Amino acid sequence: MEHTPHPALILRFSDLLPGENRLTLELTGEELDLPMREDLAFPGEVRITIEARKETTTVTLRVTTQTTVHLQCSRCLEPFTREVRGTETYVIRRGKERLAREQALREEDIHTLFTVEDEVDLTPLVREPLLLEIPVRPLCREDCRGLCPVCGVNRNVEDCGHTRASTGEGPLSVLKELLRKPQKESPS
Repeated sequence: MEHTPHPALILRFSDLLPGENRLTLELTGEELDLPMREDLAFPGEVRITIEARKETTTVTLRVTTQTTVHLQCSRCLEPFTREVRGTETYVIRRGKERLAREQALREEDIHTLFTVEDEVDLTPLVREPLLLEIPVRPLCREDCRGLCPVCGVNRNVEDCGHTRASTGEGPLSVLKELLRKPQKESPS
């Protein structure tokens, strides 16, 4: 399904005044086409601030996003909620990108967009700083003890009595298991 941009996120160069421009709005995760899964959800409004500085053929955007996100802990599998806030700066240049011979990529090149159109959909630029703040392995708390590998109990809630020594749990426990298996002789 193709995403239809929210009208407030369509930047028109012709509508911007020279110098500083500021836009503040609140949109839902659905309006921003944010992912909604069992382990990741954006239940409330996303607060967005866009500061745009227009020069002759260039607009420098500073995009700040803030919202609450529902996550699932990667250790204990319990759901939890966290505030996330992201900021990113982009440069949008009117005209076509001029490709020169090989040259080193500069930091500013990474966040520079070129367009020949008067309109630019800012949805991906609003989503990016927010999604970059979502951890790959979210933790409900830094000292989360996770699930017991023997009985599956949440160790943050209950002490099941299983210890690392009694379970054989540890960073090299898989290797110990491999050493216990008889080696097959290879044919000569």
